[in-house]
Amino acid sequence: MAADPLPLGVPAAVTLVSMTLVAHQAVRCTLVGGGSAAQSVRMLTATLGAVAAIFWCWAMFNVVLKHNPDLGALTFACAVAACRNAHAIACSELCMLRIQTARRARCLLCSATSAVAANYMLVVAALPFVKMPISFFLYAAVGATYWLAATIAASRLLNGFIQALVEQVATPTDGAEWETRPLDKSPESD
Repeated sequence: MAADPLPLGVPAAVTLVSMTLVAHQAVRCTLVGGGSAAQSVRMLTATLGAVAAIFWCWAMFNVVLKHNPDLGALTFACAVAACRNAHAIACSELCMLRIQTARRARCLLCSATSAVAANYMLVVAALPFVKMPISFFLYAAVGATYWLAATIAASRLLNGFIQALVEQVATPTDGAEWETRPLDKSPESD
């Protein structure tokens, strides 16, 4: 007698958790460094990017082969691109350029991960109107929570990264005392 297939949503939830653990461990093993702000951003973006890429493939499978519309094809693609962008900035050595681009990366990454979370929330909101197994809605709730947590983590880590960049720029290298001011103000505006 063949085993019953897992309820709808269970394979996706298992994939979400397992891919996060595998990607996080792989990233942790490949990145070297002493736990800097840039290191934390690289670890988060590599992990989220890998998870988003797997779910983007899944969404594209639904769209292309099953002819089922899936907003995840767009939102996960945005998340992959935003993770790649933030990861590249965290790997860059150009400090002054990185401050502004890191601010943009924070906005893009938080927007992309929020869009993925919103996509999952749409599924949860559709519960009263769609006949789907409750396991699928539980998976959507887990997915929404996961991507909301990713948004918060990205915001916090990128804020720390930006602050570290600002401090790096404001620190004199020749032993002289520098006057520090917010990067958005010029000396003439004082």
